[in-house]
Amino acid sequence: AVASMLAKWGRDLLMLRLNDYWREHVGADLRPTAGYPVDAERFRAAISERATSLLLPNHTWWRCC
Repeated sequence: AVASMLAKWGRDLLMLRLNDYWREHVGADLRPTAGYPVDAERFRAAISERATSLLLPNHTWWRCC
């Protein structure tokens, strides 16, 4: 149980960093993502133009499965 809690905590910290990174590049009005499929497409659409301008091809940051 402790390992599961630590994994969730670590994931949440990484998601905060990811959201902060993209807010710096896209703007403060970017709605954050928790990284789950429910909002993944919305978040991808919101950052894709900026990702392209940063020369980040989709295959380097988007995993489709």
